[in-house]
Amino acid sequence: MVRPAWRRFADRADAGQQLAERLNRSKPYRPIVYALPRGGVAMAAEIAVAFIGVDDRAITAACKQALVRIERRRHLSVSGGPRLDPPGRASRW
Repeated sequence: MVRPAWRRFADRADAGQQLAERLNRSKPYRPIVYALPRGGVAMAAEIAVAFIGVDDRAITAACKQALVRIERRRHLSVSGGPRLDPPGRASRW
């Protein structure tokens, strides 16, 4: 596939595949793959497939388990109160 010079990757999955190829040259010992939300999950999934040999079902199951843990922690952090609805609200750090 020929891409314009300014565009290195077709999409995030392509970026993950290319990164996995480069990382594979170093032959990492017992790799672990972390993903950041907002784009990193698609890349990390490709890397996990290349390095660890997981499939989509394993990734989906891991994501579901993580969401359950996140929701449990969120529930505890607001003392069991109702879920906050941030749209239209001001926030300060």
